[in-house]
Amino acid sequence: LGSALIGRGISFVRVHSPSRCHHIRILENQSPRCLSAIDDSTYHSDPSADDEDHYHASVTANPVKPRTERGIRSLTYVMVKDVEELMKRNASAASEMALDNIHRLKRLHNETGNEAYRSSAKPLYNSLVRAFAKSGTPENAHLAEMTYYEMKLKAETTGDEHLLPDATTACAVVDGYARSGGKSGPLNAERFLFKLMDDAEAATKAGVSQEQIVLPTSASANGVIKAWAGRNSREGAARAQGILDRMEYLQSSAEGGGRSICPTAYSYATVISAWNHGDRGIEAAERGEAILETLIKVSSQAETTQGSGGRFEQDIVRPNTVVWNSVIDGYANSRHPTAGTRALGLLKRMQQLSNDGNAEVAPDAVTYRSVINAFANSGHINAAKSAERVMDMAATEGITIDTRTYNTVLKAWSCCSLPGSASRANEILKSMIDAHNAGNEDVGPDVYSWSTVASSFAKS
Repeated sequence: LGSALIGRGISFVRVHSPSRCHHIRILENQSPRCLSAIDDSTYHSDPSADDEDHYHASVTANPVKPRTERGIRSLTYVMVKDVEELMKRNASAASEMALDNIHRLKRLHNETGNEAYRSSAKPLYNSLVRAFAKSGTPENAHLAEMTYYEMKLKAETTGDEHLLPDATTACAVVDGYARSGGKSGPLNAERFLFKLMDDAEAATKAGVSQEQIVLPTSASANGVIKAWAGRNSREGAARAQGILDRMEYLQSSAEGGGRSICPTAYSYATVISAWNHGDRGIEAAERGEAILETLIKVSSQAETTQGSGGRFEQDIVRPNTVVWNSVIDGYANSRHPTAGTRALGLLKRMQQLSNDGNAEVAPDAVTYRSVINAFANSGHINAAKSAERVMDMAATEGITIDTRTYNTVLKAWSCCSLPGSASRANEILKSMIDAHNAGNEDVGPDVYSWSTVASSFAKS
């Protein structure tokens, strides 16, 4: 199905199943709101004469056994699980199975007249959307969106609210575009996400009940933020920031889903990381720190107003270790002369908050290594000594010192212009060897360790 060439005249897609082969006709200039592959009027079986006789004979000889509503739900559950399992191995085959399941449920409904079959169809449609999305291709991501609109159109035209797409459907479409790669992937994911946000706002203002509104979720928005952050460009960072800003607005407003779309610590950390890698420099690092300070202020205000018309406890987003580490990493990437000092200042604030009882911001190995890297990249004349002091500080705090941490300190000494820098790097290498020989498997020197020390002597 994913091999359909949409928009190029009339295309035919062959969907194979054990007992039949269907030809699905996709017309030129067809509205993206209609997926003919799941439309009864254009879903044609084309079996051979023998297959046709066998099919009718089997139906006559083996009439469909009546099922209870619970039995029908169990059937659809098994169908969905089969698709999910196949999806792990072959997303294209999974979409064919999902489509076949939908056709099977329609046939059972037509033969029995049991409306429970119709009302149980949404999980099958959602499994089709997820299968399309999982394939990771732009074409199948488009088919996922088409299926979403087909569900919506069927629900509106037939009055069958059981088919209305939900957050699961919407998240799968966003995920499909986000994972499809290229510039068009994040663009389409953002377009669809913002349309969900706009529709939710408009529907809420119009007084539509929340049950009938497809509310975007934090997970779907975070998926788009991640897609843009992965671009490692200034544009990607700016677009990730724009999505975060929109999430904050919707959370604070009465419309648009509110709590369903609230930013998470992951949202902030990913946006900060996007700026770090999209616009390396001191300005990007300062922007990340500004986001952190805003988050600290907002969470503090939310805690003050909690219980008196403020946010619920679960809605308060507090900056955790990951968010702080992202800001420190920004300074490490900036290569600014003051980067090490500023990163160390953030580390000390984390230590103070942790000592005051805030375990969510306790510095970890990544924190200390990022501060060391900030010193190593700063070019400051005393950076190597400062980097080594931070490593000693980490050891005092009970943080495991591994080869990566030692290598970052070695890098700092390799970049140092002070006399004796190469000798000091060599001493650290020897301490690594001694510790490893004594049984510490975490600090064995690797190729980078040896080459960095050799580079230190070459520069001296």
